Amino acid sequence: EMTEQLLGEESWRRWHKDTALRAHLWIGDGRKMGAIPYSSLGMQPYTQLVNYLRGTNSLTLKSKLVTTMRSWCEDQNLDVWQLMPETFVVYPSQRANLKKENDQRQELFREADKKEGPWILKSSGGGKGMGIVIGTDARKLVEHADKSSNPTAWVVQRYLTNPLLLTGRKFDIRCWVLIDPHYKPHMFSEGVLRTASKPFSMANLDDAITHLTNHCIQATSPLFSQHEQGNELSFDQFDDYLNKELGASFFKDLLPQIHSIIALSLLAARKHVNLSTNKLKGFQLLGYDFMVDDKMH
Repeated sequence: EMTEQLLGEESWRRWHKDTALRAHLWIGDGRKMGAIPYSSLGMQPYTQLVNYLRGTNSLTLKSKLVTTMRSWCEDQNLDVWQLMPETFVVYPSQRANLKKENDQRQELFREADKKEGPWILKSSGGGKGMGIVIGTDARKLVEHADKSSNPTAWVVQRYLTNPLLLTGRKFDIRCWVLIDPHYKPHMFSEGVLRTASKPFSMANLDDAITHLTNHCIQATSPLFSQHEQGNELSFDQFDDYLNKELGASFFKDLLPQIHSIIALSLLAARKHVNLSTNKLKGFQLLGYDFMVDDKMH
């Protein structure tokens, strides 16, 4: 629909595939093989732009994010679990082609034996809250992944049982970060809090409306928009809430922590990312989601 609308304007015209390689700006889904013809771009006498930086899946895929952060933090003598909850990568049993050392289920089981759950299971390439399972038994969650028809990697993460709450409800913070062709991050000044529709409780871990703040999950609830329009809150609104309820500030107490974690994640991923060439400049918009505990961390 948008394409047809643009083509109705004089300044836009449709290019055939054989001439499209001359376009100044390429917008495609870089996650899909062959969606962006990198080998044929950057050959023009002028600069071409593409909306994807190759190698950023080291951050955007959950399993690769875990591997990237754990490896880099180990090299830097940093405690990775200060930046993210304890998280382990699990490959379904049907992925027999993978080496066993890539699967961290035994490490997960050892940690689960030391300190019980709950844990949250997520598909590495999944989104919109789909396929997420929360439970107290790490082994049962791994069994769920093994039985899944989805052959992708999964991550099992220690579930945050003491989140900071907004009028008794769970929330997360979505931030948008633009990575320019020089690998310099630019965080948008405005992001959004995504809120749950029901009060937080550990009594029923199967209640997605209580535990998952994804819009597509919350929009299925009759309570959607009852507290905030679209279950969203701006940074300024959240700052007002913190000032009134806790005597705290989003901009002074939380935003510096967010900036630090974003910077460290980009440092960790740097060696995996292919930067721009002379005539081909890449950029990418990344979405970061943050949880806050009741100690404002």
